Amino acid sequence: MPRRLLSMALIAAALAGPAAGQELVPDAGATVRDCVGGGGAAFRITSSVLGETRPVLVAAPPSHADTVRAYPVLLVLDGEALFPSAVAVTTALAAAGQVPEMLVVGLPNTNRLRDLTPPGLSVSGSSRNEGGARFLALTT
Repeated sequence: MPRRLLSMALIAAALAGPAAGQELVPDAGATVRDCVGGGGAAFRITSSVLGETRPVLVAAPPSHADTVRAYPVLLVLDGEALFPSAVAVTTALAAAGQVPEMLVVGLPNTNRLRDLTPPGLSVSGSSRNEGGARFLALTT
């Protein structure tokens, strides 16, 4: 189990972006709801790119505890709503042999309008200078 937690932590740390000063902390007070098999873990990560601490949810397939191999990663935006469904679907599809087993990483939103609005675009009365470019920089 410690190896599993470590590899989940490394995946979550990679999502923090390339800037120095990121800190990954297991979020012992958080519950990962509706995760198939109860295999989810919650973390908090400080992003210097975004200038805030964000939650990160991670679920690994059951074989992850027993094997040392690479797994594909599914990144789920709107993780507060879509993470449990994504874990359920990927688990069922992997059991049916339709997709490989994978790690599922959910990123809950803290401010969807700010993070997902591209620069130069106004959505629902937002400014034309929201934080979409900073959020996108985390994935490059």
